[in-house]
Amino acid sequence: MSIYFYSYASFIAIFLATIFGSGMVFFLHKNISGKTSSIIFGFTSGVMLSASIFGLIIPSMEVSLYSFKGLPVLTGIILGSLFLFLIDLILSNKAKKDNAHIKLFIAVTVHNIPEGFAIGLSYSLALIYNEPAYLASALSLTLGIGLQNIPESLATSLTLYERNIPKFRSFLYGSLSGIVEPIFALVGFYLSTKISFLLPWLLAFAGGSMIYITIDELVPSIKKNDQSALGVWSFILGFCLMIILETI
Repeated sequence: MSIYFYSYASFIAIFLATIFGSGMVFFLHKNISGKTSSIIFGFTSGVMLSASIFGLIIPSMEVSLYSFKGLPVLTGIILGSLFLFLIDLILSNKAKKDNAHIKLFIAVTVHNIPEGFAIGLSYSLALIYNEPAYLASALSLTLGIGLQNIPESLATSLTLYERNIPKFRSFLYGSLSGIVEPIFALVGFYLSTKISFLLPWLLAFAGGSMIYITIDELVPSIKKNDQSALGVWSFILGFCLMIILETI
């Protein structure tokens, strides 16, 4: 099967994972336990950080054509982090005007953009260099982000439900927050194949954005209850799982 088939199937799969995770809200009650919350955010954090490093930043260095290979990596990481930082500032200012659930929906949707972008870039890397290792890396990145989309979208829908949004609307918001992933996966895929010299910069940009999300949004959530040790071990599990997927 061609890389185009794998890429398009992956773009659809990550959105289906989001829908599946959001749909779990129909089977759960409000106020999930601290133990469950720590597992969700710990595992998601580990997957995201590992995927950022092994699926995006290291490949960015590998395909860099500069004598100082760290130039696009450092620049991309800083720009990606700055992009999410500015988005957070804008959303914080809008919080005074908009309902809290709308702000949450916008925040999660915006933060899903670099994840879709990252997957699109990883498949373009496999297409441009036509090496099995890059295709395997793209598939593992897809699996990792798909796995973390399930608890992430569940957490989004549950949070909305806990704020007295009806279950179906909570499910709808959680699901639609992931629609940007396949869209920006296509953008990343076709942008980098047409302008291949930008690939190392774009990979690092996506990696920096995902690292920012992990540190700013996910890791602090591990420490919000008395089950932080469980969250830390879930983080390690998620991180190691991505390493296994990258090396098999």
